[in-house]
Amino acid sequence: MPTETPAAGPPSRSTGPARALAKAILAASLATLLVATALVALALVAPERFAPATPDSTSETDAGTQIDPADLEPAAAAGGVRVAVLMPFASASGRTGLVRPADHTPALLGGFSWDLHKGDNAAVYANFRSFDGPVTLKVARIASNNNGAGTMLTLDVRVGGTLLGQIRYGHLRNLQVTTSTPEFSPGRLLGYLATGRTPDNRCADGTADGWPYSSSWRVCTESGIHTHTDFQKACWARFPTYAVLPADTAIGMMSTAYPVATNTECDAAELDYVNTDPVADGDFVTYGGHTYRVAGGAPIYVSSWAGFGGAQPTTAYTREQFGTLRRYPVEGTFLRGVPSNRLFRVVGNSPLHVPDLDPGSAPVTDVDDAAIDRIGADHMYDHLTALPAEGTFIRTARRGSVYVVAGGAPVYVSTLDPWGGSGSITFTNVGEQTVTNAGVAGLSGAWQHLRAVPAEGTFLIGKAGGGVYRVAGGSPQWVDSWTPFGGRQPTTAVDDAAIARAGSGGSYDRLSAYPAPGTVLRAVGTDRLYRVAGDAPLHVTSASVLEAGAPAAVDVSAAVLDRAGQPGGNLAHLRAQPVDGTVVTAGGTPYVFAGGAALAGGSATGAVRVDAAALQRAGETAQPWGGHVLGAPRDGTYVRTSDGATTGSVARAAGGTLLTLSSCEALDGCAGAVAVPESSVLAFQAARPRPATGTPLRFVPSGRTVTVTDERCLDVAPTSPEAAAAVAVNDGDFYCDETAPAAPGDVRAVRGDRSAVVSWSTPSDDGGLPVTGYAVTTSPGDVVTEVGPEARSLRLDGLVNGTAYTFTVTATNDAGTSEPSAPSTAVVPAGRALPMAQPYARVVEDDVTLAWLPGDGNGEPVTQYVVRRGSSSGNTYVVVPADRDRIVVENLPRGTYTFTVYATTVLGNSLASPVRTVTVTAGVPAAPARPTTVVKGANVTLSWTPPPASGSTITEYVVRRVGPDGSRYWPVPGANSSLTFRGVAPGTYAFTVYARNGIGTSTPSAAARVTLR
Repeated sequence: MPTETPAAGPPSRSTGPARALAKAILAASLATLLVATALVALALVAPERFAPATPDSTSETDAGTQIDPADLEPAAAAGGVRVAVLMPFASASGRTGLVRPADHTPALLGGFSWDLHKGDNAAVYANFRSFDGPVTLKVARIASNNNGAGTMLTLDVRVGGTLLGQIRYGHLRNLQVTTSTPEFSPGRLLGYLATGRTPDNRCADGTADGWPYSSSWRVCTESGIHTHTDFQKACWARFPTYAVLPADTAIGMMSTAYPVATNTECDAAELDYVNTDPVADGDFVTYGGHTYRVAGGAPIYVSSWAGFGGAQPTTAYTREQFGTLRRYPVEGTFLRGVPSNRLFRVVGNSPLHVPDLDPGSAPVTDVDDAAIDRIGADHMYDHLTALPAEGTFIRTARRGSVYVVAGGAPVYVSTLDPWGGSGSITFTNVGEQTVTNAGVAGLSGAWQHLRAVPAEGTFLIGKAGGGVYRVAGGSPQWVDSWTPFGGRQPTTAVDDAAIARAGSGGSYDRLSAYPAPGTVLRAVGTDRLYRVAGDAPLHVTSASVLEAGAPAAVDVSAAVLDRAGQPGGNLAHLRAQPVDGTVVTAGGTPYVFAGGAALAGGSATGAVRVDAAALQRAGETAQPWGGHVLGAPRDGTYVRTSDGATTGSVARAAGGTLLTLSSCEALDGCAGAVAVPESSVLAFQAARPRPATGTPLRFVPSGRTVTVTDERCLDVAPTSPEAAAAVAVNDGDFYCDETAPAAPGDVRAVRGDRSAVVSWSTPSDDGGLPVTGYAVTTSPGDVVTEVGPEARSLRLDGLVNGTAYTFTVTATNDAGTSEPSAPSTAVVPAGRALPMAQPYARVVEDDVTLAWLPGDGNGEPVTQYVVRRGSSSGNTYVVVPADRDRIVVENLPRGTYTFTVYATTVLGNSLASPVRTVTVTAGVPAAPARPTTVVKGANVTLSWTPPPASGSTITEYVVRRVGPDGSRYWPVPGANSSLTFRGVAPGTYAFTVYARNGIGTSTPSAAARVTLR
């Protein structure tokens, strides 16, 4: 709250307590009456018109003069705004205050009232009544009252163009009525107000008081009827301004003024009030502990002195004085936010940013930035509105383009003729940027006082045509009846062209031709929900299927949903089915629309989430499904198969299937083809291989036109209705009279290792067309493998050995696919037995026990095992029966041995198992090396080297000598390694050596030979 500097208030002329109280009540009472009059007429002051107006007449109308209502222009429409009349009552402090009707008490201080009379049979309406729809006020009659009430002014009150009743003012003094606009300008003296009489003298609550005709006034309250005679003893005073009340309150009876003793006293109070010094724009006033700056006659809250160079002088206002200020600044007032220096202009009570508009000589009032940026944040910020009032007209100063505010957005007006021409409309100039940047973020929200598009749910009415529409997803949806909406709703009149040309670009970009993707619609008065995808409504069984954050549903007429896509201008803003290429997701699966049908697959990028039920019920036309999803693409739709960056063939929809095209050259290049996944097209063709019976086709270039039957085609005349609806395809894209081939024969299979080779013979009947390929189906598994037309056999790999398989074969030509062949005989794939695992071995002295795990015959049983023993002396093989898993090898000489195992089946041996190596460390000695000999005369000395250790100590050697005297042996202790023979007779001798240990005797060494002579 800024620091406030006290300033002198307006000069006062005290004439005693009674006069002061009368003055205060007069101010409040007159404010009330002028609020009501101004609101019903909506006579807002506007600084510009489309064309200069004829100067208003200010001459006083003579009593009794008749004015033809046709000579007077109707007042501006209130646009359905509901207003409230506030009534002056005594407060707890004894002073008069303005309170809402709901707060009224019987402690009425007095004054006048106005009543609504319904046609010739006058009847008082309920004390407080709301009016829905445009409220207009028009002068119907000015004449002398035949009961002496003086000049009588009669005003027609119309709601939505229908006469609701009349307001009658009597005892009017200094009456001034302009012929261009029947409004009472602020500050104009009206005089006294008289009332009429109802036939039954009853209030709306049924109470009566014998109300005399035009000689008293009365007010009906909850406690009954309050009357006061000598109604002339009441005062009117000049009132410099009026205020607009909130849109959600109600209109009602009004009591004004304060009874005083004489007219002279009343006149004195009147003059006293008129001479009060008025407040000026730019002045600072304080009231209720807050500081305001006056701009356009309204108080604009000051949250801080920072933007004003520090504290400024202020004037303290009483409640009554503060009530004399306008609720909102005068239309067209220029405001400059400080300290930002952003320039705004008040339009329809809202500050519109006008950085490119030169205010010229018009005054500009600096106001606190917070008062613009925080509109509605608290009651202090309620002297501007976040958006202009509905129906406000604005014009761009440079181009002169005219717009009307609807749902907070500027909607372009191409002609003002429906409003009576340019001279009938008041508006305020704004900059071009004000409109082009409507709703744009940035600049601290300066552009946010206009919406980019009308608010969801806004009701629009074509000014010329009278058609009513509701904004949903930014598009205008036709309202065929008010009944489901609970009666007539407030509407904003717009140019019919803005609706007819919605979405066409340029000036017509504030409304869309169709609702935005993802918009949720509800058929008003029902539980039927729809979501817009590709401009079409798809039924949603429950809001729970939508993602979190989905927009709230907008109630629209059931007719626009049930008749979406049907001819008629009113129904032009929804399609029957989504446009081609629309991508949706349902149950996590993406779908792309082509010709009104949803084909599964593709990317979910940018997809709208819809109810899977809408796709599952494709083709159903009954509500709520409404035929918005077709079971198959519309005849003539082109689809282009595409997977990622690869683009494949093109197919065309005909009779519920997709016919693959051989060429697009003669078919307008297949323009507009929708890219869909190839898998989707293939699945669709597999499920619907042939167009439905009765489908008309035209072949190009032959020109033959036919209708399809179950087995063949029937020619039709080129001029027939069928021909006119025929779908064009290339010659050969579909065959009419040819048939699918017969099934291939003589199907055989030969097994292999995890494989089989299948062979067949050609079909006995090719159906009149060449076979284009064969397909082999493997069972179990139902795996289909395709081959070309020249193939007569096929090797199938990846089979499971030991499993029995059969095979069938089909043949295909351009007319279709044959029935499957008879199955082949069963074959069981098998291969060479699998390699054995490494065997286990255990050594006990010179015995080895070898064991192994059972072998895998790889599709065949194992018949035996083969054990190979390897050593330095070579390999030894042993065959072992299949029911055994071990052998024992005994008495192995000391040394290292290798063992491997093979499994054997009817297909041969497996590969060898990993080698198991064992060592026998205890055994007979190895043979000593060849001994050496030394001969000296008849003596021969034999020496040898002991053999390697054999795990047992050598106990002795045995030397064998073979010579002329035969073969003889000599033992030698194991510790010795030589032996001398003495006196050896001449001759040739051979010597060998044996080594012995506890296990046995080695083999002989190599022989050493000597000859003695």
